[in-house]
Amino acid sequence: TPERIGNLTVPLGMIGAGLGGEGFVPCAPTSDNYEEYFIHSSSPVWLYAFPEAGHQDFADPCADAPSVVSCSTCAYSDQPDRYRDLAPILMVPFFQLHLNDVVAYQDWVDAPEEAIEDVPLLVTHK
Repeated sequence: TPERIGNLTVPLGMIGAGLGGEGFVPCAPTSDNYEEYFIHSSSPVWLYAFPEAGHQDFADPCADAPSVVSCSTCAYSDQPDRYRDLAPILMVPFFQLHLNDVVAYQDWVDAPEEAIEDVPLLVTHK
């Protein structure tokens, strides 16, 4: 329920998949997707949105361990391995900054799109 996320008082980092609301049965319906969680969040929150990624791109690799439900119904990109690799590249600096107070990661947390050029990435912070 996106409307309840505003109760959290810790820094949040979210990764969004633009294709999450697509597919036979959307894995992340638009009424409950990353945009809704971002809208209802208290600051500080960072949203890393990949418009061409599918929700399942960040989870189980369908080619290696197919899940009949998610792999046959959810939309996914043509680069799932790339998106799966990007999740920790975004989250490790976020956690280093916010859990370990390593301020050297601030620029990366605020603007990773400057280093990630091979796929579209939209970064929003509030």
